[in-house]
Amino acid sequence: MLSSDGITGPAIPTPDAQEFKTYTFEYSLFPHQKGWKEADSFKPANEFNNELISFQIPAAKGKGTFPSQFSFVEIKPENLILVTLKKSEEGDEVILRFFETKGEETQAEIKVFRRIKRAIITNLLEEDEYKLEPEGDILRMKVKPFEIITLRLRLQRTS
Repeated sequence: MLSSDGITGPAIPTPDAQEFKTYTFEYSLFPHQKGWKEADSFKPANEFNNELISFQIPAAKGKGTFPSQFSFVEIKPENLILVTLKKSEEGDEVILRFFETKGEETQAEIKVFRRIKRAIITNLLEEDEYKLEPEGDILRMKVKPFEIITLRLRLQRTS
């Protein structure tokens, strides 16, 4: 029970509070030399924890095709990890969220598949904070150590 005396607050039954359940955990070992930064151990950890899920959708008639190799977004350098690529909660813009993994100030370069008409740094609630100046389909910016960045991008539509 929570507040078990019933005087200082209502007694609330919590039958599963002791969690007498079976849990399954998966572990992975990544042997490496030197430290975790030099070994880029965040990469296999991220791959282990975030299994790739892919699916194929039918092509729209008359809409063309993508080349055999195509990327919607590319983020450099490798110590920046993309965690979100989605439609914004409001409007037709794209939300990108990524973070820095090595604790180093980094010059980020984000390349997307269309020209960027507008780029805005937002908070996690997608509320605007400040604008950035894109260069065509590329956006460059400084990222602080371990910083989480959320971008709202308005991309040029196809004709």
